[in-house]
Amino acid sequence: MAIGPAMAALKAYAEANLTELPVAFNREGFTPPPELAPWALIRVISGLTGIIGVGTPGSRLIEQDGLLHILVHVKKGTVWERGAALADNIAARFETIQLPAPANPEYVRTQIARVDPNVADDNRDQYDVILVSVPFVLYQFR
Repeated sequence: MAIGPAMAALKAYAEANLTELPVAFNREGFTPPPELAPWALIRVISGLTGIIGVGTPGSRLIEQDGLLHILVHVKKGTVWERGAALADNIAARFETIQLPAPANPEYVRTQIARVDPNVADDNRDQYDVILVSVPFVLYQFR
């Protein structure tokens, strides 16, 4: 099963709700902001797929688990004074929401977020990175 509908829904939500800092989606054409200003990297990881309801074509409920990773980058040495509060705020906006996916009837439902400070990242020499992990489920009828 394709994860594309979930990625589209989560990207649209992030673009509309993470306006206080620049956001990169899998580093697509992104350059970090100047002067080590905070920014976020968003990745979507697909998981297992299962059938919830069996029936005739078009009425089978399919679910696909996934994980939304939001890596919040803050200037090195500011993870405790700024980064944790920023990550907690972002986590609160992404947990327990339901989003429509591009095709109808499809939707994405997020679960409770987890925040992990000081994770490894390619930019760890200049930034402290806080990982916000948000499990989600994509529901589709087929």
